[in-house]
Amino acid sequence: MAVSDVSNKLACEMEEGQIIHLPDGKREEASSPTASSAVTAVPGNYSPIESLKTVRTWPKQVLNRVSSWGPQKLSNSNVVIHQLENSPMGFPYVATFLDSEDSFMIYRRFGFLHARLLLNKQDELRVLERDLRELDHADSLDEETQIFLRVRTKDEKRDPRPGYPSRKALFTVIEQKALEYGRLLLQAQQLAALNRPADRDQRSVQTLLENENPLGTKESTFIYEKEDLVTLRPGREAAFLDAFVEKMLKTRLCKPVSGLFCSEETKAKSKNPDIHYFTRERINAFVTFIITGFILIVLVVPIWALYHITVSLNTAATSPTCIGVLLVSTLIFSAILSLFTKARRHEILAAAAG
Repeated sequence: MAVSDVSNKLACEMEEGQIIHLPDGKREEASSPTASSAVTAVPGNYSPIESLKTVRTWPKQVLNRVSSWGPQKLSNSNVVIHQLENSPMGFPYVATFLDSEDSFMIYRRFGFLHARLLLNKQDELRVLERDLRELDHADSLDEETQIFLRVRTKDEKRDPRPGYPSRKALFTVIEQKALEYGRLLLQAQQLAALNRPADRDQRSVQTLLENENPLGTKESTFIYEKEDLVTLRPGREAAFLDAFVEKMLKTRLCKPVSGLFCSEETKAKSKNPDIHYFTRERINAFVTFIITGFILIVLVVPIWALYHITVSLNTAATSPTCIGVLLVSTLIFSAILSLFTKARRHEILAAAAG
């Protein structure tokens, strides 16, 4: 029997789930056509089953590999999505919305209250510092009490000086107040170092509070304290370009674009058509692709222009033209560094000079 006839017969038997007769008389139960271990060829004998298996399975493998590049399907057993519409109206609703996207995590830092607390603790320490200096000065005037400024153990065993607290008790209060002041000072510094929210993010939260009215009037006023707002979203080097891409996606939203930049998990966060969510990893990948393209253009175009000028324009104006091309390309390169990165001024100067 020809090889092709054997292949056809085996394929038919595999589809019907019958017993497969192998060349040396052994047999094996055939599984479904899509099973990964349909038939194993006997060593030492040629079997067309392996070739048939490869031909039948490689298109599916390629399709699975390509489909894995697109949006991933939602796994109902493992992924937990907190949908906005399932949250009770009120603070739970607002908390779910603020937690649904990094750019919406906007809160007040209460800079005025921190300043008042720091000033209060500072003045308390000032009074304690004055009392300590007065006690030290009083002990320094008497020869009998000067020893207490030199030996700590004797100072702790002494009786308190009339009109003054003991130095040990004074140090205990100073230590407590100084630690409270230091923690508050560092906390205020960390809050001041947080990034300010972008105008588009602040308007997004404000629009939700005004349209849905989930909170009372006084409870919603925090979003209007623009100078006191901070965002927990970590800063990115390409924040300007991120904002531009997101703005373009929101203004020209369509189904292919939504499927490309929004995964199934992200879509499940809200059913409100006015709330647009995008998968942050895909936005970052697209922005990285754009920046890479800019870098290639900045590197390749000036070289091509200089080569074209040198070869084609063999005149006295070649040198000034080349200098102009270099100046323009350097300016564009410096502008890209300043807009799309967090490079400092001396770093931009060194990169442009190089």
